[in-house]
Amino acid sequence: MQNKPQTVLEEILDIAKWAPSGDNAQPWQFEIIDESHFCIYSQDTRHRCIYDLQGRASQLALGMLLENIVISASRYKKTVEIISLEKNLLDQGNQLIKITIKVHQATNAPVNPLFEFIKIRATNRKPYQLKAINPRHFEHLEQSLPEGYRLIWFKTLKQRLAVAKIVFAAQGIALTTPEAFQTHVDAIEWDKQFSEDRIPSLAIGASKPTLTLMKWAMQSWQRINFLNTYLLGTLMPRIELNLLPAIFSSAHFLIFAPKKNDTAEEQIESGRAVQKFWLTVTKLGLQLQPQMSTLILSQYARNNITFSKTARQIALAKTLSENFTAVISNTELDQAVFFGRIGYSTFPTARSLRKELKLLLNSSS
Repeated sequence: MQNKPQTVLEEILDIAKWAPSGDNAQPWQFEIIDESHFCIYSQDTRHRCIYDLQGRASQLALGMLLENIVISASRYKKTVEIISLEKNLLDQGNQLIKITIKVHQATNAPVNPLFEFIKIRATNRKPYQLKAINPRHFEHLEQSLPEGYRLIWFKTLKQRLAVAKIVFAAQGIALTTPEAFQTHVDAIEWDKQFSEDRIPSLAIGASKPTLTLMKWAMQSWQRINFLNTYLLGTLMPRIELNLLPAIFSSAHFLIFAPKKNDTAEEQIESGRAVQKFWLTVTKLGLQLQPQMSTLILSQYARNNITFSKTARQIALAKTLSENFTAVISNTELDQAVFFGRIGYSTFPTARSLRKELKLLLNSSS
């Protein structure tokens, strides 16, 4: 049984902690200073996660957490003020971000209508219905983003097939890159419907035979490499986890920031925008799956960042980036902050949960 929050501030954080993060890593800690002040400490995962390009994924997740805090505070007639944001580089090249926040009383503040969807929001990795999205829903989603942000949609079957081909190729790179192996191993909790700190295997969207093969293969890189070399080992996982879901969806989308996010502060703001969008998706009764590995591998190539010691993987990422840019007919891929798919489906029966609040509180709190 989880311990219940003891104060309003703890209740706010206990709800806000349901923000999404890469592989459910939850790369943050809270330090409660007093009844109206607290700090967030977020250490990016670039040193151990190939998908945390220069800490950007962790910064985006931190922005999502921050938006949840703002929304959750409204439930308790509170408003949030960011007092300071400090950044410190650590030995392994990753970054520690400290945000100091003050919570104010606001008697007449309305409860944010997205509040009730914070805990409901989840990643649904399974195929969705082949059903067009209500045009009014598109309007709501466009309006959910702050001024300056924009969306590109891929709605038609032809567009979805083109995106599916790109996503399929991206996952082929990811599953055959040695540097990504440990990231994948650490991300999955096997034979579980729920997981508090990882992705439960029953939530990744694969059939039982494919899960059995994946579980066996991921015991070592040698097994993965053998399957990839001689038995087309990535084929079924890519078909089930990427190709079919990409086709069976209502639309794919890219969210663009007003300009390239050159700073952590800008990436955090983009995270806040993405969280508003995702909560609106949930409010409208839609499901969503991020497709961030495609975007991240493309951005590695565009920025000439070496993510693998294997020359073939670097070359494949360059081709991926060129093909992705051609599919979206846009040269501003560096301004893209989020890539995903949405559609109509039932709520997932298996999903990631969150750590108990006491595990996220700094020991000095």
